Amino acid sequence: GLKEMYENSWNRNSKLTSSNWRKVAEILQGLQRFAASPRQNQINALRIKTDNSSAAFNISTGAAGQALQQIVDQTLQLIQQLDVQLPRLVSAVVYPIREEVLEEVLLQFHVHPTIDIFTNRRNRKCRRFCSLKKDPWAVRHDGLALPWKNEHPRLHLPIALIEPIMNKLLKEEI
Repeated sequence: GLKEMYENSWNRNSKLTSSNWRKVAEILQGLQRFAASPRQNQINALRIKTDNSSAAFNISTGAAGQALQQIVDQTLQLIQQLDVQLPRLVSAVVYPIREEVLEEVLLQFHVHPTIDIFTNRRNRKCRRFCSLKKDPWAVRHDGLALPWKNEHPRLHLPIALIEPIMNKLLKEEI
């Protein structure tokens, strides 16, 4: 799969077996498309976002296991050829809150969440929940569209949604 991808002959039958391989391959493929773009000469720095912290670490440090070393080296070599800076890879990883600490804090503040806004059926903490994907058990698919005025929402949200959530809280005066 790696040879085909590097030679731009990637197809659906080419396979990379681990998620780390796939993420690094996605980054390399994106860089290859960037290299072919006419605006490439006007850009001197790139910011790459990934939800795979291992892939981000491997590329930003150049340190990867033996299996990934070839593709990471090719990615770094392409970055060097393009003469662009890679300030850092931004990892969109969700860091979990220790559940027992959260429960203790909620208990001390006498807060009882009535609905879990950003969750799914398997990891919900409230009986009522809004799912990120369509789910027949969910109260709603989009938790941001639900009015929160009479709710005590449990918000363990992705970092990218902090600003829209703060705006909603201020708008609805919660």
